[in-house]
Amino acid sequence: MNDDQIKYDELMTNGFMVEATMAAYAAGKLAMKLTESLETGGNNDMALGVVSKGGIDLVTAVDKKCEENIFKRLRQRFEGEGHQFIGEESSGDVVLTDSYTWCVDPIDGTTNFVHSLTPLFAISIGLLHNKKPILGVIYVPAADELFQAAEGYGSYLNGRKIAVDDSSNVSEALIATNFGHSRDPQIVQDQVTCVHGLMKENARSIRMLGSCCVSMAYVAAGKLSAYYENDIGGIWDVAAGACIIQEAGGVISSPLGVMKLTLEVGKQKMLCGNKDIVHAVSTILQKCQQ
Repeated sequence: MNDDQIKYDELMTNGFMVEATMAAYAAGKLAMKLTESLETGGNNDMALGVVSKGGIDLVTAVDKKCEENIFKRLRQRFEGEGHQFIGEESSGDVVLTDSYTWCVDPIDGTTNFVHSLTPLFAISIGLLHNKKPILGVIYVPAADELFQAAEGYGSYLNGRKIAVDDSSNVSEALIATNFGHSRDPQIVQDQVTCVHGLMKENARSIRMLGSCCVSMAYVAAGKLSAYYENDIGGIWDVAAGACIIQEAGGVISSPLGVMKLTLEVGKQKMLCGNKDIVHAVSTILQKCQQ
């Protein structure tokens, strides 16, 4: 048995990780059960009980049920220990404290989910302590990909250790981004300008997966070189991924290269990847903002 396997086996004795993993698997099973009955092509708004949270930001009955089930499990185990809980569909006017705080996105990539664009949606469960990510689980059920990490243990995909790639300039980097939900003309124009700037600097290619959590997990696994976004919905989108990225040897910064990124309850701006590619991408994005 090698050192990585020993470390992973130790990780799977962690009570936080066990509960988060089981909750993610259960939510993924529920989501997949429903997607298998959906029509392919077009959308499934009526079948999924789709409601707009504002503009094109969608929520389905499945999002709500998955979040309810995840929190039911976590609360049964940890609420008595003073843990706090923040979910995309039930955040309300929450305040982030130094307590252990579970941040859940029950289905990240809801628009992909509604349109049966699999496997590009995920269940994300992150744990913060002192406002820092210490544990993350991202499950991509349609691909049966389970990403796990905890502080000091490393990052794993289906039990095998993963690491960010080693690209150092954009010409060898596959970069992901998303336009987010805002259709404010200035926000949209800024994003178009950034994509244009990266392509002018000979970026190998740009991808938009439609899921922050999937994108971050794929950066951690070296499938993508970097991911950035200026309009991330909330802390539930990044809490798990931040831990998984960092434990995979990557860094988290603002898109303009501020390395000490503070997680907040509201909207997020973020860039992640290995240290060299984050510097290269942020340098270009800075130029685009001038």
